[in-house]
Amino acid sequence: MLESEYLTQEYLLQLFEKEIIIGEDGLLYVALPWNGKQDRMGNNKSLAYRRLTCLIEKLRRNPELLKAYNRIIEEQLEAGIIERVTPEMKNQGPEYFAPQNAVFKENSTNTKVRIVGDSSSKQRDTLSLNDCLYEGPNMLKTAPGILLRHREKKYPAVGDIARAFHQIRLQEKDRNATKWLWIKDINKPPSGDNLVEFRFTRIPFGMKCSPFLLAATIRHYLLLAATILSKEIEQNLYVDNLMITTNNPDEVLPKVLAVQKQFREMGMHVREIATNHYPTMQEIPEADRAESNKVKFLGYIWNLETDTINILIPEPPEKKMTKRDVASFLAKLYDPMGYTAPLQVQIKRFVQIIWNDGLDWKESLSDKLNIEWRKIKELYKHRTIEIPRQLRSNYFPNQKPEMAVFCDASKHTYGNAVYLLYRMENGTTEATLIGAKSKVRPSSGAEWTIPRLETLAVEIGMKHSQSLIKELSDDEKPSKLDVFSDSTIALSWILTKEQIKQKNDKFNTFSGDWT
Repeated sequence: MLESEYLTQEYLLQLFEKEIIIGEDGLLYVALPWNGKQDRMGNNKSLAYRRLTCLIEKLRRNPELLKAYNRIIEEQLEAGIIERVTPEMKNQGPEYFAPQNAVFKENSTNTKVRIVGDSSSKQRDTLSLNDCLYEGPNMLKTAPGILLRHREKKYPAVGDIARAFHQIRLQEKDRNATKWLWIKDINKPPSGDNLVEFRFTRIPFGMKCSPFLLAATIRHYLLLAATILSKEIEQNLYVDNLMITTNNPDEVLPKVLAVQKQFREMGMHVREIATNHYPTMQEIPEADRAESNKVKFLGYIWNLETDTINILIPEPPEKKMTKRDVASFLAKLYDPMGYTAPLQVQIKRFVQIIWNDGLDWKESLSDKLNIEWRKIKELYKHRTIEIPRQLRSNYFPNQKPEMAVFCDASKHTYGNAVYLLYRMENGTTEATLIGAKSKVRPSSGAEWTIPRLETLAVEIGMKHSQSLIKELSDDEKPSKLDVFSDSTIALSWILTKEQIKQKNDKFNTFSGDWT
């Protein structure tokens, strides 16, 4: 991170803390992080109106969706998330109308339609709302880190914050920048007396600073609490998904209830709670617990009954594929830990071949490429990969694992696999894969011999292992790290470089020309 970027992040955090106020309800009210350009921001009302007419036309093709959309607005009005704009509000700060979009989530168990504002829209010679706001620092913990800690202890519990962004209160002086248009009667056209102006009293979707304001607000409350539990929540919070863990079955329910209490004090509600500790699940009110024993957590499926993690494998399309179709299919395989790395590298290599073949984006694959595609499709016939959630089956006090990193390369690919090794007091040994990475040989540049790729495999293996060690809890950090490669040439290069490095501290072991 550049020093200027760090200073900007520190400034924005300080600005956030300086400008928050405590409302009569005892809750925090945040201000928008203006960057000083708001005098050039247009109110965008005419564009918002044109987009509204298009939205109404789209929704009227499906009357049920129109009713659902309108019902969400009515519910938000009743809940105080939005308010009707009155003449008295006219001069309360900068004004901006964000066109509203309907985002459909057919697989969601909670909300099938979500209203998202387009705060980046603008008219000629004006700035949008997002142009006039700081984005704010990225305060998210890494998803791989939380997923790794999810596997550490016997009893994790996960949940999510209901309508998280809409629980962050917005100060009145900035609410006019969150205006938008709707209709009073959904059976009449969007014109004249049928138009109504709303504005948000909470943080809306679509502003580029919304994730920062959510994270900074929760962080403020957690720092005020200053408890062991609040530190654990902060470490394992990803946007609106959170997790706590323990090895003690008697702690699960009290910790879950304490988390809910802490977020109630923030004006937030934690729901969709799931844990593999069955007695706790029975004690949680039905409205607050997960509906299924198969829970989605940060992209993976956690099976509570079998205590396993399932990685869903997308089904390859049966149609005649184009370059765009193949790239789109690769993007559907979500696996940040790399458990499906052997699968991913096959299609990564295939995508590279297509690129080198010079196909246009929408051009169908040649007969030769289709033969290769059919081979890859066979690899994807198993729709789910299942792994144990727990890193080990037995837990002994003060037991530190060892870490083993295996690095390898072939003519076209290279990668690594990272394992934690537990030597149990009863004499048994358990090894568990915690992460893997696979890469395709660069298609241009230097001559990529296998020894060069083997050396790159060791490099990414070292970097990967260090990133995983950083994410492990202190109790699970390895007491020993072994990196394995069967390439004597690569190992001799690394040894030579290390010897030179000892003589010249400016030399970087893993940089420069490996030839």
